[in-house]
Amino acid sequence: MKPISNARQADEYLNAFINLERGRDTFTKRIYRLDRMEFLLETFGHPERSFGIIHIAGSKGKGSTAVMAASVLEAAGHKVGLFTSPHILDVRERIRLNRQPIGLHLFISLCNRVKRTLDPITENGFPGGIRPTFFEIMTLLGFLAFREKKCRYAVLEVGLGGRLDATNVVTPVVSLLTFMELEHEDILGNTLEKITAEKCGIVKPGLPVYSSAQTLVARRTIEDAARGRGAPVEFVDDAVAVAVEHMTISRTRVALKLAGREPERISLAMAGEAQAENAALVYLAVSRLFPDIGRRAMKKGLARARLPGRMEIVRRRPLIVSDGAHTPGSVARTAALVDRLLPAPRVLLFAAIQGKKYAAMAAALAPLFEWIVVSTPGTFKKSEPHTVFEVFRSVHPRVEFREDPGEALREAMAKARSGRSILVTGSYYFIAEIEKALGRKIR
Repeated sequence: MKPISNARQADEYLNAFINLERGRDTFTKRIYRLDRMEFLLETFGHPERSFGIIHIAGSKGKGSTAVMAASVLEAAGHKVGLFTSPHILDVRERIRLNRQPIGLHLFISLCNRVKRTLDPITENGFPGGIRPTFFEIMTLLGFLAFREKKCRYAVLEVGLGGRLDATNVVTPVVSLLTFMELEHEDILGNTLEKITAEKCGIVKPGLPVYSSAQTLVARRTIEDAARGRGAPVEFVDDAVAVAVEHMTISRTRVALKLAGREPERISLAMAGEAQAENAALVYLAVSRLFPDIGRRAMKKGLARARLPGRMEIVRRRPLIVSDGAHTPGSVARTAALVDRLLPAPRVLLFAAIQGKKYAAMAAALAPLFEWIVVSTPGTFKKSEPHTVFEVFRSVHPRVEFREDPGEALREAMAKARSGRSILVTGSYYFIAEIEKALGRKIR
């Protein structure tokens, strides 16, 4: 049994597992279930019991909320693990220790530990008769790393849904729910009520829940789930006054005020009203659960929290901003920020995976750009770039197609020579391709 000795071999090992992020149609026999993850944790001595857990589900903003919560706890002096997805350039971005990606040496060591233990087990030796998935192995590696490094807390972002997500094998200190909207309807359900109920699967009996402001349907579903499990629930819009005071492409200054307290004025390292709402959720939960965490740690933690691919400046000349928006709702929010903050004239560099609502995204984005370059989001997932190109061409007079992401970037930069700024959006996978072409590294 040859051990893993470098990053390439670690990637090859992990990519040999079923990866539902590639597309679920290939894995029709796959059953979403928790007993396989529970088997893994039992096999490795329940590493998830070694630290306190903040568990986060939702449709939008859960990654940003997770990094904010981890940053605040770190600023208060704790060693904190952070588990998020997807990654942009390197799978190690998913597992962070005090905001830094897990070191390569530790990552390889943990991969070898998992490999030595699991390789002798036949497929039928796993619950359901199917070997673990890529996401389950990554979740296990995160738990092992957090135990190895003696983390006091770990912040976990749900991968998909909540009820049957691989992370939902923990007993958290608190569950956080970010804004809910229609997504992954083929798995989670075709109504907002069904989708919210699936995400409320992380709510545990008797343990506190804090939620972002929600639509009426989502709020009622959350209240019903919490009431049914005897879990106290509080919503941000009932408890925190949120006021965005100033915004640039790289920062958001926000005032957050709990009843009976002076407002906290915080400069967030991420742009947008949505980030102010995410910060308010963290501010509420931390204030209620960790009263010993002072104002200084709160402000410091929120101020330095960053997550790749969220209105992120990836180059200054020309100005290139990347954002992973890939649903009509998230694209509409990104478009509003672009209209307000990104200097005109602008170039749009766009690609999306198969099955997304291209027309709605094109309608929101196209009016804001002088030129549009459509490409492919790489080869990790299926795409139909020519269809995307035709959709954009139907609503904009200056649209070009470059199949190769690197060529698309060069075309966009050529059009930006006369002072235009560039937005890269439509898919995290596409952002990864563009950042590779720019020569960016793990961060």
